[in-house]
Amino acid sequence: MPKISIIIPLYENIRIDTVLDSLARNSDIDHEVIVIDNSQSPEKIARIAAHMQRFPSVKYHRQPTNLGVTGGRNKGLDYLDPASEYILFLDHDVLLREDCLHNLLQDFEAIAAKNPIGILTGKVCYTEAHDTIWAAGTDINLYSGKIMFYCGRDVGQYETIRPVGVAPSIIFTRRALVEKLGGFNDLFFANYDDTEFCFRYRKQGYPTYYTPRAVGFHDIPIHATNNNRLLDRGYYIARNRILFMQRFSACYPIFLCFIPLWCAYYFRQYVKNNRTRDFKVYLKGTLDGLFGR
Repeated sequence: MPKISIIIPLYENIRIDTVLDSLARNSDIDHEVIVIDNSQSPEKIARIAAHMQRFPSVKYHRQPTNLGVTGGRNKGLDYLDPASEYILFLDHDVLLREDCLHNLLQDFEAIAAKNPIGILTGKVCYTEAHDTIWAAGTDINLYSGKIMFYCGRDVGQYETIRPVGVAPSIIFTRRALVEKLGGFNDLFFANYDDTEFCFRYRKQGYPTYYTPRAVGFHDIPIHATNNNRLLDRGYYIARNRILFMQRFSACYPIFLCFIPLWCAYYFRQYVKNNRTRDFKVYLKGTLDGLFGR
């Protein structure tokens, strides 16, 4: 079977060992793991390094500065085994079921035998609730810029292979395509990076598909509020939404009309979470996106 290179950009997730353990259980597929560690906290760097001693075969490379999600993924491309034919870009907090790599490879090749395909993603549930879907692929409204998740209680509603707009967290593709079309756009750093990647490939005739047979588990609390996680990324959410829509929107002037509504929505979220002062970061991201800074 073809070999898979798995690239994981890491940022201060001291539970990376659980992710690596899940990859080790995918033992029926020849694969290598490349971890690009963007962590900056000395304490977390030390704890991650201690974990990595359990995985001597992993190619572990710590970066002196934070390259972001895009930079981490692109840096991982420098360390690919020459024999690898496929690449899996995997988030640092997603554990894979023991048959995930096998099913990604099998379904990608089955789809490619009938249709053009650039990227394949899978069903991502929660680690603490395997019957609840975090994302079965996502899409984006090309007028408003709103991300749409296919999620919820798993009652069999996402059990068919189908095209989707975006591959979140599990991004599986051919190495030859990456060499032809390029890696991730470093301008995005984090947020909308996977969206831009998938739409750029689709624009070149290589769409994204979803398969329910490739299952992962997102190691985030299911019941905890997601607001602070989003608000922490307010700058990049505001800026990168605009940068993406400049490139791929169905009608950019219509999208511009949504920007005040997005600002109002996020201002309300910052106020509700007692973080009103932080809203200025979201505004800065909006201005930087509009004026290309």
